[in-house]
Amino acid sequence: MLKNLNTDVVNSIGSSIKWKALPDSAAVKRWAFEMREIAQQPFNVERWQLLGHAVILESDDRQEISEIAPTIANVSGFEVVTISRFEMLEDEVNIFDVEIYKKPTLIFLESGPWISHKDVDSDDALPEHANFDADKALSFRLKLRKFLLEEVPQLPVIFATGVRTPRSVDPILRICGCFDRKIAIPELKAPAFAKVFIEEMGEEMLSQDLINDQPRLGALLASQYYNSGKLKLMQLALRRLARGGKKIEFQDILLFALYGTTEMDEEVLPTPQRTRDAVHEVGHALMWILNSKGTTYPDYCSVISRDRNLGITAPNYQSRHESAGDRSFQEHINHMKMQLGGRVAEHMVYGIPNVSAQGSGSDLEGVSKTTWQLFAKHGLPSDMSSDENAASNILVVAGDPSPSESERYERVAREFVANLYQQVLGILNKNRVIFDALVDALVEQTFLDQHGMRGVVEATCMHKGIEIEY
Repeated sequence: MLKNLNTDVVNSIGSSIKWKALPDSAAVKRWAFEMREIAQQPFNVERWQLLGHAVILESDDRQEISEIAPTIANVSGFEVVTISRFEMLEDEVNIFDVEIYKKPTLIFLESGPWISHKDVDSDDALPEHANFDADKALSFRLKLRKFLLEEVPQLPVIFATGVRTPRSVDPILRICGCFDRKIAIPELKAPAFAKVFIEEMGEEMLSQDLINDQPRLGALLASQYYNSGKLKLMQLALRRLARGGKKIEFQDILLFALYGTTEMDEEVLPTPQRTRDAVHEVGHALMWILNSKGTTYPDYCSVISRDRNLGITAPNYQSRHESAGDRSFQEHINHMKMQLGGRVAEHMVYGIPNVSAQGSGSDLEGVSKTTWQLFAKHGLPSDMSSDENAASNILVVAGDPSPSESERYERVAREFVANLYQQVLGILNKNRVIFDALVDALVEQTFLDQHGMRGVVEATCMHKGIEIEY
């Protein structure tokens, strides 16, 4: 049984909007143009061999690949057949009949356990309890290999599948004549992400401020909604939120990014508890501001109890997205200072005995992991004040650390983090007046966005006649 998607179904999938956002120079579009050109010509064995009869599409988002495959076929003038991972090994699914392929046809095989003895999302072997017949899957691969090598070269057909890494495809299929072409589907850049989102949602549903600030919107979407399944759930939740004429704001999308799309009750805790939580969150938020010399403010800071969180501080997604990639040592150190800010702020206000024992758990785990990586894997010198010190930690761990390496790096990392902690404590104390003003505002208003935080800082500096100290 083969399932053909007609043009109406293809258009309803929505991937054509993203397709338009991809540049014509993208490898996947160049491939589609090749397919369109060859589909318009009489069948030629050599041309089809160069085109590739079996193609691996690479993307971190497998659902995106499944959605874009029909668009590729539609653009190319191919018939399209999709076989889901759940029906791949069913006896009634017949893809090995040469009589089926009279016209140029794209057969999209959704990736799943049929493709290898490994997990399609990693290099790990499939668990023993995986719900599929390993022998039947191997038999299918061998049959597909035989069909690709012996029958397909004479047919106008392309088999395609999508995986995160080609390493998850069984090597018996990664040979000439089988899956011998790999094409990566590029991630959308933030500006294009924003345009696609606006087109999919419709401008009438969105606030003008959101539409006008597309760099900020695109950065949030690219950072948090690169998975198409998660994005579609969020968009559906936004449509529900917009019933009755509400215009969608940036903060609506931000809250879904922070808490998910679960519909839940919020609780505003009594002032004493709110104050304690505000001290912690402002410690994080103010360190974001101070690290950037006052140029960057977090997107959101709240003391609203929601989803087992008593408070939360969101980064400035635009600045974080723009600096993503190969971050410098200083950027990593600044991030660790921000993570330490909550614990340090509680220390500064309440004293060590009254610091929340669990409140900084995940922050400290993040700092510990980053510090170990920087010293043991990336060669961070503990002292960057001179050229000589810069070379003090060039010999790093290759593989698993030896006992002596573990002991050395643990000692150096502990001293380094302790020093960072003291630096954060000193800088928060220097800016105590601004800190207290932010805490008061957060307790009163329960949340502050970047504009609200900037307003508090600027008003405090003006009224008190002070400046931020960095």
